[in-house]
Amino acid sequence: MSLGKNKKILLLIILLAALIRFSGADAPIWGIHSWKQADTAAIARNYYENGFKFLYPQIDWRGGTSGYVECEFPLYQYICAISYFIFGFNESYGRMLSIFFSLLNIIFLYLLVKNLSDEKKALWAAFFYAILPSTSYHGRSFMPEPLMLLSITAGLYYFRLMMVHEKLKYFFLSAFFIALAIAIKPVCLYIGLPIAFLSFFKYGKNFIFKPSLFFYAFLVIIPAFLWYLHANSLYKETGLTYGIWGFGTDKWGDFSWLLKQEFYNRLIFERLAQQHLTITGFFLMTIGLFFQERNKREEYFFDFWIISLIIYVAIVTKGNFVHDYYQLPLILPAVFYMAKPCAKINCDFKFNIMKPFEVIVFFMVIITMIFSFNFLKSYLNFEKNFSNESISSFINIAVNKIEKNSHIILIQNNSDPTLLYNLNLKGWLAGYECINESYIKEKKMKGAKYLIIKKETQSDNLNSLNYKNNYFSVLLNSSNCVIIYNGADGIIIKL
Repeated sequence: MSLGKNKKILLLIILLAALIRFSGADAPIWGIHSWKQADTAAIARNYYENGFKFLYPQIDWRGGTSGYVECEFPLYQYICAISYFIFGFNESYGRMLSIFFSLLNIIFLYLLVKNLSDEKKALWAAFFYAILPSTSYHGRSFMPEPLMLLSITAGLYYFRLMMVHEKLKYFFLSAFFIALAIAIKPVCLYIGLPIAFLSFFKYGKNFIFKPSLFFYAFLVIIPAFLWYLHANSLYKETGLTYGIWGFGTDKWGDFSWLLKQEFYNRLIFERLAQQHLTITGFFLMTIGLFFQERNKREEYFFDFWIISLIIYVAIVTKGNFVHDYYQLPLILPAVFYMAKPCAKINCDFKFNIMKPFEVIVFFMVIITMIFSFNFLKSYLNFEKNFSNESISSFINIAVNKIEKNSHIILIQNNSDPTLLYNLNLKGWLAGYECINESYIKEKKMKGAKYLIIKKETQSDNLNSLNYKNNYFSVLLNSSNCVIIYNGADGIIIKL
């Protein structure tokens, strides 16, 4: 794995990326996509506390069950748990693991672009991936996405080497990484299209008859098949799931979104053109994608990669509409197209000999950097605002007043498990409509000892809750219930 003659520049890019990603690496699990981070961190903590049973991931919103959940392949969570075992429990280790995968991904992205195009574009692509706000923020989030993205890039890189050198080690390395990506996210099957392009580029139309490629397909698909077959058995046992297979009802398969203008407005103009690439970065990508020629036939690989991702977005419609991190795979080929116009800039940056196009592109790069850092700053401030003193104080009070290992009912206006995770308790997540006699009695019979009501506004006091829910007043007047805390952020009742 040669880094090329410009490895010092690449190392500086990696250093810059590391400095950006280590900002807030010690942050608690709050803020943007905290629900996803909380679920991921909960599985890691439960591995650590309950014996490292890899085949049995557990979440906190388990109710009275064992907590075994149908979820993505939990290798990331398991590695986090091992780090807890070695160094002691600290969520920062999970973030640092994400940073490591993100930095390693920059290296593989550089190698892939250099192999298929040239070194100058590879350096620019690595630079943009290092600084863009979404890759920077999610490159230090407590989520498996950095490992998935690394697996995609490394798998494609080694597949390219396999096609060029026909060595067995590249065959198995590629199969390992692509299998891991698909196991983490089954929708990564879209990678099959750029892989098919590389196969066609090597063997022509007869590639579909190559036995080695059939074996490769078997190797990359069978681990995911076996994992999700097992994960589904956990769902049948506990009824707990991430909603992976909700075709047409949840994240994917609802094609009606393709007929909605708001779908395209959000994905193209709000997400890609602002959050992910920034406005000037989006223009750079547009120039590279539509207005610049492919200097080598191999560069058409990135076109097929983009087409495969468009198919992915068209299938996983609702997931992409709701969650911005679903578009992270799009950034991988996008930075190549951003790099294409930048590669034409005079390396000496002498404005007196630079062409007007080069000067314009140069300033677009500067503006992209400024926008990227501003967006990242807003992400980190949003995260910081969530972990404020009031919330931390409520968590400390709850931890001190609730018996350890008690099961709780957490009432809030959504199914976000972040507070439950930070309380380090197990139990049920429910909405305000669940404050009723049958629900409370049923959960008490299943082991619920406490009722926690998270206040969404300052007006959510006892009187307003009585007004919202008649049963709440009945519950408070019951001799079996005791209010042990009533503060600005929540109410704690012992059942």
